[in-house]
Amino acid sequence: MKYLQQVKKLLAEFEEAVIHYIPRNENSRADILSKLASSKGAGNHRTVIQQTIPELTCVMVITESEDWRRPIVVYLEKGILPDEVQEARKLVRNSACYTIVEGKL
Repeated sequence: MKYLQQVKKLLAEFEEAVIHYIPRNENSRADILSKLASSKGAGNHRTVIQQTIPELTCVMVITESEDWRRPIVVYLEKGILPDEVQEARKLVRNSACYTIVEGKL
């Protein structure tokens, strides 16, 4: 109730004031800021977002040869299909959903 008392005290200093209630789930930015303000001591409100990032445990590197888009790009640009008939049919069917614009799929 500290905040309510402070608001009432501040409102008494104005001739007119309007307060609109917005539920937290509709205003995530205000919710984050209010939690930050509540967690910091007076005069320590320099940062807006604080997050502790745990130690990096896994890194995935994707090379061009492993990229699922590569066969589609090769087919659309050069018309080259895989040797296996089933894979070729699947690639032709799937590539119909894509196009290359300015060199990008």
